[in-house]
Amino acid sequence: MGCAADPPVWLKDRHGVDIDIEVKEVTDELNIRPLPQDLRGAASTRIARAGQALGYDWFPQPKFIKPERSKQQGKRFNCRANCMLGCRCGAKWNAAEWVDEAVAAGARVREGACVKAVKIENGRFAALEGSIRGVPFTARADTVVLSAGGIGTPRILQNSGLDGAGIGMTMDTTVMIYGASPDKGTGKEPPMTWSCENEDAGYMLSTLTDPWLMYPLAAVRKGIGPALNWLRWSKMLGVMIKLKDDISGGIYPDGKIRKPLTAGDTERLNDAFEVCRRILIEAGAKKSSIFMRPLIGTHPSGTVRIEDLVDIDLKTEIEGLYVCDASVFPEALDRPTVLTIIGFAKRLARHLTSKD
Repeated sequence: MGCAADPPVWLKDRHGVDIDIEVKEVTDELNIRPLPQDLRGAASTRIARAGQALGYDWFPQPKFIKPERSKQQGKRFNCRANCMLGCRCGAKWNAAEWVDEAVAAGARVREGACVKAVKIENGRFAALEGSIRGVPFTARADTVVLSAGGIGTPRILQNSGLDGAGIGMTMDTTVMIYGASPDKGTGKEPPMTWSCENEDAGYMLSTLTDPWLMYPLAAVRKGIGPALNWLRWSKMLGVMIKLKDDISGGIYPDGKIRKPLTAGDTERLNDAFEVCRRILIEAGAKKSSIFMRPLIGTHPSGTVRIEDLVDIDLKTEIEGLYVCDASVFPEALDRPTVLTIIGFAKRLARHLTSKD
């Protein structure tokens, strides 16, 4: 969905990690901003106005999206629900553009590589071990930064003997709340153009609808009634709940992933659902049509946490071995993660180059 959000204030206040300078640099470089008012969607804006009328602080969601990029590529800006399946109109920035710049500057990229473990000798990093299209390889260096994500990174560390990796995780547990409207719905509008953050209550809300074909696959798990609303998909209003879920479950060495809701998570979810219900009714949804689709996990993270398995410079107990991805989050971020991860990466790059 191309959403950008500043890191939460608790990252610096509670954990001593200050990436404000790095985040500002990225925001300025990429010109991160909300979509123009006329592209935020009439139904999405109606939901936001309804939320504001009920006393909630809805705001235009900053984006890594520039509609003018579509025109520059000879395409038409056409962002809607199916954008969560990939940007077709070229408006969204993605990190592969920075990879291209790095390659142009001399960096080497090895595609198809699967890293299995890191080799440790005398208490420090020695090499990466893995395979490329089934052929084993070993890559040696003085320093390595693991960035395999909230699931991949702890698995690599587990295979390397760091048993604490993967114990506990967060998911920013997410769910959509839907209601049928007599007017056009949010499905044919850009997703997540308006948001509302409630840090005290532990959740974020945003305008969002499942793509047309995905909608019935999710709704049918709630019963035949919600599934039949597929026929009214174009008139459905959707609000996403993203929970600041507690650390629980984990990534297990047997390959399984478990993330149960805690009692606190359930309480936050119930509170957020009631808020969404009120907002959707205020926005024109029929009360009897409102339902919650099944839960999903959107941001697997917190599996190699700061102050647990890495320090605030993202270094593990192994000399020369660093981690930089969502796995280092000390708590659920409860917001779009990309800008925070980029901030971590820029800060780590400065730290590593200052040691040379």
